[in-house]
Amino acid sequence: MDSLLRWSIEHSTPRSPDAPPPARKDLDPGIIDYILGKPDAVLMKEALDVALDEKRDEDARVQALDDFEMLVEHIDNANGTHPRRIVFIAKPRNPRTCSQTS
Repeated sequence: MDSLLRWSIEHSTPRSPDAPPPARKDLDPGIIDYILGKPDAVLMKEALDVALDEKRDEDARVQALDDFEMLVEHIDNANGTHPRRIVFIAKPRNPRTCSQTS
């Protein structure tokens, strides 16, 4: 083990301790987003967009409200949500949606 450490030190290029590490250019942000997932704020906005889309079927809209609820439970506030969207959740038109939001 000691010889491996000695070999790696001898074959590495020295750099100053204050210098930042070189930036990697081979990382694809799409792959990183796929692995880590989208931020909660983006997921919340997407869920609300689906819930407000009257062209979607009722099951998709109810599922979107469920997803939104799960995201809101884990954070302190819902930054970035538009006030009219909150009114939609508070005053739904559909009885099934009403039971889901209360």
